[in-house]
Amino acid sequence: MSADLIRWTGGPGSGKTHQLLEDVRREVEDGRTLGDMILMTFSRSQAADLADRLARSVFPGEDRKDILRRETRFLRSTHI
Repeated sequence: MSADLIRWTGGPGSGKTHQLLEDVRREVEDGRTLGDMILMTFSRSQAADLADRLARSVFPGEDRKDILRRETRFLRSTHI
């Protein structure tokens, strides 16, 4: 198993979240699932905002329930 670690630093408005969303979207298009990734942020409110933005940008046109239903099946095999 190999993993890539990507870390962004920059001031507010520098595009960190935008780049993260683009990278995740590209990985999903290449066949990976959210269960294959770990995304970290500094607070629960930032994590909730990131989850909402992920749902809108990575899975456009899909209902949040459909996204969660599809992705949570991978949680059973995820080591936490």
